Amino acid sequence: MAQIEIDITALDSLKALSSRLFFYWLKHRSMVYLEGPLGAGKTTFIQQGCIALGYDKPVQSPTYMLVNQYDIR
Repeated sequence: MAQIEIDITALDSLKALSSRLFFYWLKHRSMVYLEGPLGAGKTTFIQQGCIALGYDKPVQSPTYMLVNQYDIR
């Protein structure tokens, strides 16, 4: 399993990265595991990636869930 550690301090950078990664992950049918302390930006990362894919409903924090699945068409 590949592991990537990313340190981002600006919201615009997070938006750009999440949209690129989400398109890549969707193309390759990847499963993604996020890890980080409370307030690290996991939910914001998921929100921005879903927005980039056209998902316009609220997303849940990945911190307390084992699996979150979003229907992207």
